[in-house]
Amino acid sequence: METGLPLIICLVCIVYIVCDTGSDHSTSVIKFDVQKELQDLRNQLHHETTVRIQFDQELSAMAQRYRTLSIDFTDAKLENLEMKKQLSHMLLALQDTSNQMNQWATLNTSIESLRSEVQKQNETIRLLKGADVAFQAKLVRTIGSTMTAHKVVVFDNVEINVGNGYSTRTGKFTVPEDGIYVFHWTCMTHTNNVFRTELVVDGNIKVGNHAAANFPTDAHDTGSQMYTGRLTKNNQVWIRTFHTETYLRGDGWSAFSGYKL
Repeated sequence: METGLPLIICLVCIVYIVCDTGSDHSTSVIKFDVQKELQDLRNQLHHETTVRIQFDQELSAMAQRYRTLSIDFTDAKLENLEMKKQLSHMLLALQDTSNQMNQWATLNTSIESLRSEVQKQNETIRLLKGADVAFQAKLVRTIGSTMTAHKVVVFDNVEINVGNGYSTRTGKFTVPEDGIYVFHWTCMTHTNNVFRTELVVDGNIKVGNHAAANFPTDAHDTGSQMYTGRLTKNNQVWIRTFHTETYLRGDGWSAFSGYKL
């Protein structure tokens, strides 16, 4: 724009000088043409000025937008740096949490291992010790009639029966598990009577008991005995008469008990 306008002005001046040497008629025509050309030049100059002003305004707006974008970009960079810092802190916190979780998992594994070991030891102790087994039975109903030999003496009232080994229906104790067992029993008879009993295991005699009340010195007499032996599960132990026997006092004076060591 700036180089084209001076060139046009120079050309117009040259034409004016050349034409000035002609006739008057030609001079009038040339002057008219020059005036027209000058008016066109003025219009073009005005247009170019307007365009330049618009261009300057657009350039200024673009510069303003650039400054705004530059500020926004700087803010974005700062925000990005802050986000990176926060992310770094979050990653560190996450790593710490992960380490703690791993430590907890290891601790839980150790606890479960210890719990399992304790359970195994408890089971071993239980097997070595065995379950508690004990019973205590007494005779409530006095046996006044004669009993023939090898009849089971049924102690009809149970006060304790841990392990449910003793039966008041059969009068026999069934061994619930292997182990060493201790048994006691006491029998009471009255004047001029003898009541002999024996403890048997599966029908095999282990020990005997003799209760005798001699007239006239003894109104009543008792006989007591005990047995300790190693028994196996399902062995049966009971008290039976030795021979024909008469009168066994009840009301708790005669009793049968046993327990596992």
